[in-house]
Amino acid sequence: MTVIIRYFALSGLLLSFFACNRYSEQHRAREAMDIAETIMEQQPDSALYLLQSIPDPTVLPEEQQMRYRLRLLQAKDKSLWDITADTNIVEAAHYFEQRKDWAHAAFAAFYCARVWQERKDNRQAMKAYLDADTFASHTNDNKLKGMIQHNIGWIYYQQLAFQKSIVAYKKAIDFFQQIDSAVYQHIVHNYQSISSNYIAIKQLDSALYYNDRGLNLAQGHQDYALLSSVYQCRAIIYREKGELLEAKKCLDMVFQYSPDERYKLQLHITLIKFYKETHQIDSAISYAKQSLQLFDNLPNSENLRVIVYYLLSTIMQEQKNYKEALSYYMQYSDLKTQIYQDTQEHSVAGLQEKYELELVKNAHQQLIIQNQRNTRMLLWLFIAFISISFAFYYYHTKKKTTLLEIKQQLSQLKVMAANYDEKDKTLKNTLMRAFDIVKKLSLLETTLNQEEKKHGAKLLRRFKEIVFDAPDGNYWKRFYPAIDGFYNGRLGILRQLHPFFDEAEFQVCCLCLADFKNDEMAIFMNCSESTIRAKKTSIRKKTGLAQGGDLVQYLMQYL
Repeated sequence: MTVIIRYFALSGLLLSFFACNRYSEQHRAREAMDIAETIMEQQPDSALYLLQSIPDPTVLPEEQQMRYRLRLLQAKDKSLWDITADTNIVEAAHYFEQRKDWAHAAFAAFYCARVWQERKDNRQAMKAYLDADTFASHTNDNKLKGMIQHNIGWIYYQQLAFQKSIVAYKKAIDFFQQIDSAVYQHIVHNYQSISSNYIAIKQLDSALYYNDRGLNLAQGHQDYALLSSVYQCRAIIYREKGELLEAKKCLDMVFQYSPDERYKLQLHITLIKFYKETHQIDSAISYAKQSLQLFDNLPNSENLRVIVYYLLSTIMQEQKNYKEALSYYMQYSDLKTQIYQDTQEHSVAGLQEKYELELVKNAHQQLIIQNQRNTRMLLWLFIAFISISFAFYYYHTKKKTTLLEIKQQLSQLKVMAANYDEKDKTLKNTLMRAFDIVKKLSLLETTLNQEEKKHGAKLLRRFKEIVFDAPDGNYWKRFYPAIDGFYNGRLGILRQLHPFFDEAEFQVCCLCLADFKNDEMAIFMNCSESTIRAKKTSIRKKTGLAQGGDLVQYLMQYL
């Protein structure tokens, strides 16, 4: 028994190990996902790194897997990664919709639309945004509602549906205004988007009105990056109105609030083009030469430098200064050739880097697959071990039970043999004589001592052969004549009057007439005491005898 306990203890430890290992993987994955969700808005690149560090998201429950897909796509989009291949977000959106988890369903539908938008499929994107808007209507997430309307407005703008675009942007502002002031940037961007729509349809006063509202909000928060953007849009409005002096003032303000040197260079180029178009050549050349000085402190700015060289070349050509025009054109041509060569080399390096990254990913995936195979193999070994242990335990227990059963029956036979009297002529002694109980008891004791250590099934079979002459129990061929003789041939009448008794029930009746107890009957019937009691209950029901009624007295009236 100690061995069995050890087997099951070891099995329990192995099962606990696998369960704890899987729980640990799930816990680490959930923890990484929770942290990623917390830092998503401020540090999307770190959130993306955390999500990608989860080696096997399939260890998570299904709902968590769908959340993982959603957050991974969100982190990629915020980190400006390519998301055109992340179409598995559609499955996540359907999953949340079916479970009426409207908050996640709206978010997932929104990112379905972002994927379609990046794939240049505005029809599918619009459909997904409208689904997201429907799902979001069941929630209180006004920020998401505002983002949905903003993106709907952008699609309408691209399709030149400017009035519909304006309506969507105004809805976005309404949603954002219901949140705290932390989302003022979204409101400013939507004001500028409305202004851009009015510029497109030449309603410049309305464009200036909404630009003013964005300008006031950006000034109130002293957000210089936003102020630079607002003034740039304002310069376009004044240029369209023909108020070039006001446009120049706005561009000067753009310079004042410009967030970095690269952005300033882009504005310089805008001013060069502006002065060139307005025939203010001296100002155009001045800004162009200032730009060339700024390039010295700005790495990776070749794409902007080549534009300045080209503009200077064309300006000098128009001024008939062909020598300088040729010099700037040669610099433009040489730099453009260099950019092309660098781009080609970068493309090859990028392909090599991508190939090496794919190799790393494949190696990592193979490692995961190998770990899964090892886990499955250990699991199958564990199941095999449990099965063998159970079979061994079952065999051991059955053998022990069989030996105990035989010893109990042997003990009962000893009691019966002790009460047997050769000279007594009662029916009980007559049946025990016909059963040859003394001889069988002696043979059983010898056999048990010799075969006690053998298999239980074989020993039980040998016990039945000795006790019952043969496995089919043919000793009743001797019992029936002995009982019929004892009652002067009236046993047949008893059987005829009770045709509803089955063979086992009739045998119980015969043993009751011989005054055998239940445990003694069980020996003769080769069954348990509970079976004997069940047979007696059945006999009483068939004869109409009350529970606890004297069965022997009932039977004797027919003999």
